[in-house]
Amino acid sequence: MYQLRTIAFIFNGFSKNSKSINTKCDNNIEERTLEITCQTFSEIVYQSKELCTSNTKCGDASKKCLRSPIEKIGICVCRSEYISFGSKCLEGNLQLNDKCQRSEQCSGTVGAICQNNTCVCRPRYVPLNDSSCFSPDISYDLCTSHKECRDESKSCSMTGQVGICTCKSGFIGFGHECLKGNLSLNESCQRTEQCSMVLGSVCQNNRCDCKSHFIMTPNVLYM
Repeated sequence: MYQLRTIAFIFNGFSKNSKSINTKCDNNIEERTLEITCQTFSEIVYQSKELCTSNTKCGDASKKCLRSPIEKIGICVCRSEYISFGSKCLEGNLQLNDKCQRSEQCSGTVGAICQNNTCVCRPRYVPLNDSSCFSPDISYDLCTSHKECRDESKSCSMTGQVGICTCKSGFIGFGHECLKGNLSLNESCQRTEQCSMVLGSVCQNNRCDCKSHFIMTPNVLYM
């Protein structure tokens, strides 16, 4: 078996020479040596390519030299519009159809990933516009023309390559359903919000009716 005789700690950033600290051990055990080796500034610069004194020293337009005002040397880091991957800085916040290398770059479009070096919507997702990819869970609300909206109460509101089926004027949206609004007394209804023609009316038994303890005068209800 081998016996440990020397432990060496190496500290970067010092300019003084190496020093050894010898300590005499008790119980007649031979002495051990703690050796500290200090490197000079020039040795550090030579060993590290990521150290810099100015932006031009980083050698890459995607990087800048980060250092405090009191330090002569700094480190090369990615600029704010880039994403760091190891020693590389890749452009971030890309949108659909932009060139990419990693999915993290495609953050300019929600739901996008990088495939074949291009930002695209993830599988089974569809593009709404340059900034959003929609889940198939709501795909039946997506459209490219009015004819694709399944309900006559809806129209296609285009916001980009794809639009959304929204309620036409005069209808009220309840989830994915559009119900006719501004109904008068005795008209068929499903919700009280539809009975907006007469102030104070409610939907009861699928008919717009006066609230309890209210009476109707022309277009107005009074208690």
